[in-house]
Amino acid sequence: MDNAKYIMVELNGLETPIIFPAYIQHHEMAMNKTVVSAGFVSIGMINDKVEVEAYGKSVSLRVQARPEDSEILKRTFNLVRF
Repeated sequence: MDNAKYIMVELNGLETPIIFPAYIQHHEMAMNKTVVSAGFVSIGMINDKVEVEAYGKSVSLRVQARPEDSEILKRTFNLVRF
């Protein structure tokens, strides 16, 4: 199964991820938003811990995943244990 795609958009001064199925093109989800990064996202369990990895790039938007995107995705979806 393909991993999901994501775009990181700027909304009200905050970088906010949008995750969507791999069969949708990145540019179709951008819808005139300011896209700061985009790529693919893998979410899974390793040793009872949720792991999130943002990677790759969007050819249609000409942007790529950034190292900080994985952490932003974790925090946004409350996948970080304190």
